[in-house]
Amino acid sequence: MNIKNYGGSQYKKIKEALERVRATTIKSVGTFYLKEGKQWVDDNFGLYDRIVFKGKELPDNKISDNNYLFLGS
Repeated sequence: MNIKNYGGSQYKKIKEALERVRATTIKSVGTFYLKEGKQWVDDNFGLYDRIVFKGKELPDNKISDNNYLFLGS
């Protein structure tokens, strides 16, 4: 990313950018073909299923020791 000065404002911007991507929905119309059903699939999905930042609760109720990004299917 070529960031020369690390600090709170840069971390905040990265966190906000990740949250914006997480909130973005992609609408796919006729892009994927399902061979088994012999049909084109329409779907709405996101790139990330979940983002857990350090110090926040993980799905297993533990507190995260790092930042985690769960990719969408």
